[in-house]
Amino acid sequence: MLSIPRFRVWLCLSLAPSMSKLWRCFSERWKLKPNGKAKRRFCTRFIKRDGHHPRSPLTASLSYEKSGDTMNEPTRCVVDASVAMKLFIEQEGSAQAEVLFDQLSTQLDTELYVPELFIAECASVLWQYVRRASYPANQAKINLARLRALSLQKVDSQEVVSKALEIAIAHNISAYDACYVELSKRLQLSLVTADQKLIHALAGTTYQIQALMG
Repeated sequence: MLSIPRFRVWLCLSLAPSMSKLWRCFSERWKLKPNGKAKRRFCTRFIKRDGHHPRSPLTASLSYEKSGDTMNEPTRCVVDASVAMKLFIEQEGSAQAEVLFDQLSTQLDTELYVPELFIAECASVLWQYVRRASYPANQAKINLARLRALSLQKVDSQEVVSKALEIAIAHNISAYDACYVELSKRLQLSLVTADQKLIHALAGTTYQIQALMG
């Protein structure tokens, strides 16, 4: 790998809000190949070995406080569109979302599961931002392409939709949301979501719902 001054890495670690943005900064500045192998080598050399700068936002966002519904570094879980959208729309929880999805390339045992409708739902949300919030159409297309390129574990929606309808009716949530809930139940994995309405709707149930943000 190209020699990069270590003090510059630490300086950027003290300022970068997420692993992805840090990687993009270095890959563009030092013209590193934009692939998973190069990114893993970068993270292994500068992140895992040296650790995060103590003042870096990465240090705080890599660990989730485990209290009630919050999560603590999940490596196998179901994720929904509310989490994925925070990768592209800067808002509360964006740093946590980037850390979670970054694990796909930095931790080989990470598995993030979604029903196949996930991509279509994300496309619909991006369309709404383009239509109602003047979000750039070209950027929305790029974001969708990035989502499709992620190494997500996709499950056929037909496997969960029947039970999902029952869950939706019983708990007054959308059938789309219920597909994620049923997938979580079937795989016996937590559903990580940033949808507060969904969290409140299923509070007190046996479903494994974990909030992205504490």
